[in-house]
Amino acid sequence: MSSRGVRRALLGLTALLLSVAAQASPPGIPDIGGRCADCHTTSDWTVVPEKVSFDHRLTGFALRDRHAELACTDCHGPRLKTRGTRGTCASCHFDPHRGSLGQACATCHDARSWRPSDILVRHRATRFPLIGAHAAADCTSCHLRGRQEVYRGTPTACIDCHASDFRRPDIAPNHITAGFSTACDSCHSQVTFSPARIQHDVFWPLRGGHAAQECEACHTPPVYGGVTTRCYDCHQKDYQAAASPPHAAYAMSRSCENCHTDTAWEALKPHWHDTRFRISSGSHSRFDCGECHFQDAVPPANFTCIACHGQSSTRRHHGEVSAYVWENFACYGCHPHGGR
Repeated sequence: MSSRGVRRALLGLTALLLSVAAQASPPGIPDIGGRCADCHTTSDWTVVPEKVSFDHRLTGFALRDRHAELACTDCHGPRLKTRGTRGTCASCHFDPHRGSLGQACATCHDARSWRPSDILVRHRATRFPLIGAHAAADCTSCHLRGRQEVYRGTPTACIDCHASDFRRPDIAPNHITAGFSTACDSCHSQVTFSPARIQHDVFWPLRGGHAAQECEACHTPPVYGGVTTRCYDCHQKDYQAAASPPHAAYAMSRSCENCHTDTAWEALKPHWHDTRFRISSGSHSRFDCGECHFQDAVPPANFTCIACHGQSSTRRHHGEVSAYVWENFACYGCHPHGGR
């Protein structure tokens, strides 16, 4: 071929190459540039190194965070197929929610980690905000039902997750034999299962000395429903042993709360005697019990007024009182509070 022919052939080939280069990429195929050596080797066209300098942003799917650590074959297979590869999360990642939360994975997840970093904030929008120990629990602790992860419609009642704790025989008191309610949050908090903080005021307020007692002090045997709230039923021994004044000998009232406080058996209310006769103030406040009460009679007969208030002095004050009698019960009948 003459030099003129070679020149004409080269010009024709150049025009053909320029024409091909000027053509747009086929529909659906991104423009990934023309530097073949960025990905391919000269030894074998089909062999692509694990790490290449190819700019993946040209495909419309930038490789960030965990995606940037992957080898090409992790997404494109050993033969590095690009046809059919999609940029949607579901094309590579198994959906543990099984479609119950939709396909917009990026609304909760990102390329940094499969576990959302703001899951606590997002969970506030659900029926069960995560606080206390629940905030540190793994998702599957609550959402794993059988062998599947279930998210939509997950029960929120404590007993649905803590039934095994409720039935534990080594828990004192035994919740089953005690007949406790399965509304766990009435006693337990979300911080820890133990110790419990029972809302005892609903049944009987624990104050003073009662607040420091162990459950078994009142619940022996371990029976919790229908336990008596009468003081005497628990403090019968204290009542029998009381010597000053002797409660049993004087047949004193068994309504212990009329005189005693919740702090201790020995502590008395400051005005406990005033319901019968005022001694918290006035002229009778300086006397001891034995000065008004004698030991050979049972209350209310074992008190005396006339031992201190003589007959002659008393008569001078009752000259205009009809049916006046110098006698203990007569005095108390007219002066129940000790005044004139």
